[in-house]
Amino acid sequence: MRTRLLTEYQTEIAAKIIRNGSLVAIPTETVYGLGGDAFNPTAVAKIFEAKNRPSFDPLIVHIADFEQIYTVAENVPPLAQKLIEKCWAGPLTIILKKKKEIPDLVSAGLDTVGIRMPNNEITREIIRKSQTAIAAPSANLFGHTSPTSAKAVLDDLDGRIDAVIDGGNCKVGLESTIISFAKNTPVCYRYGGLDLEYIESIIGKVERAGFHGEEDVAPGRSLRHYAPNTPLYLDKKESDFPEGTKIGYINQDGDLYEIAKNLYSEIRNVDDKNCDVILAHLVEEKGIGMAINDRLRRAATTQPT
Repeated sequence: MRTRLLTEYQTEIAAKIIRNGSLVAIPTETVYGLGGDAFNPTAVAKIFEAKNRPSFDPLIVHIADFEQIYTVAENVPPLAQKLIEKCWAGPLTIILKKKKEIPDLVSAGLDTVGIRMPNNEITREIIRKSQTAIAAPSANLFGHTSPTSAKAVLDDLDGRIDAVIDGGNCKVGLESTIISFAKNTPVCYRYGGLDLEYIESIIGKVERAGFHGEEDVAPGRSLRHYAPNTPLYLDKKESDFPEGTKIGYINQDGDLYEIAKNLYSEIRNVDDKNCDVILAHLVEEKGIGMAINDRLRRAATTQPT
């Protein structure tokens, strides 16, 4: 069965699929997500099956408005509330204590859950029409480069899910920043589309989780992740490879936001050119550059130590 391609005006069809316990890939400002009813264990299991995603990797639950957070989380601490008021809707995921109604498979058995309100009216309309919160990791096979277009979703998941709704290219292009409020001090578990410096200007100091360890407390923390099929190397030169090696290059021209927006599509485009290796370089380690470098390191063939 081929996956059905829906237009942005077919949100009721997408919502009906969700209500019936099946899966729709949905557009957000970050990347396309693979959406299913967050309260339906069968639908959630389908997400893991479609992606070949290990059950230890928790999912992010997407909501359409502020009030809906209380259907997912037990409570919202004052600092989290302050951050939400400034940064939602947008590329920010908040980790809070979850309600018991959220299946353990969503949270990988943890007592916490990641929650996000996407800044994409198509997806928020689908959430409203579905009358449920939607669990949605990136709409790709586990570990592969995340999709920022409907075509990229179909490249990985055609025939594995019911539908994808085409909302155009994603405007941010990298996954959300993840901030946990499960402890006394806020902790950043993933750099993403919202600058950590801006977050700290709102709520004060945020701890940085280490690159190694605690991989299962938040999505997207696997050491090898976001990877193309072609080996990708960082900060290498042509002379580092044998003569005759066919080399592809990631275009990293423009400001950091433009690089972030195009990073995954660039990786996918070069990956399709049948090169022997792909070369990329790290960018300035500030702002969204921290998220760009995080994705490049996790996509690289040789992991940092």
